[in-house]
Amino acid sequence: MNKPLAELVKISKVVGKDDSLVLGEFGNTSMKTADGRYMYIKASGTALKDMSERLGWRRLKVEPVLTILKDKSIAVMSGDKREKKVTDALLFACDDDARPDIKPSIESCFHSLLDRCVIHLHPAAVLAYACAKNGQAELKKLFKDEKFPPMWVPYVGLGYMLAKKIEKLAANYKKKRGKGPAVMFLQNHGLLVTAKSPNIALRLVRKVVNTCDSNLRRRQKTKPAPRVFRRKAEQRDGI
Repeated sequence: MNKPLAELVKISKVVGKDDSLVLGEFGNTSMKTADGRYMYIKASGTALKDMSERLGWRRLKVEPVLTILKDKSIAVMSGDKREKKVTDALLFACDDDARPDIKPSIESCFHSLLDRCVIHLHPAAVLAYACAKNGQAELKKLFKDEKFPPMWVPYVGLGYMLAKKIEKLAANYKKKRGKGPAVMFLQNHGLLVTAKSPNIALRLVRKVVNTCDSNLRRRQKTKPAPRVFRRKAEQRDGI
């Protein structure tokens, strides 16, 4: 097995077997070759933990995937027509011996934009913030001391539209801070991490999830008891 594929299988199994990081078969991972020309990415409908040397992934040429995002005509298509166009284009970008009915992840477009290793998951601790009304503000406070804070991505759906939103926001982030975001919170969706190596990406995933989880547990412990229990305590203490 070549190195990028071996790395993809490894990180996919590591996160896929951790119930605190994944929900069912959801989530996707990718790993680019050293020259950036090719990208190994999880196949649609495959559970991360089930990926192997032979199954659960597709190899894509990166440039044709980036070309999808440059095609302005796709942005104005109706949803169904756009989805078919992008799906066909992603299959055209595939460069392997897999059956044509095995499709690369619908999120391949935003994977092509990011660093060498990409991990996209739906950890419960992160979703507690990503799906909350005031989640963006809470996460901003939680990671306020980071030199390169996580980037918030407003909900725009999946696939192509999400990739276009990330492309725009990441460009603005890089212009402002001098480098692109390594961690992104996708509103009502999940967590996105990207790095030059799988080890760094996995560390970032753990750091973010542990930070969110620890804060949730701390808040749960300090949360005021329901009024009925407070009243009983007051009566007991003679208040």
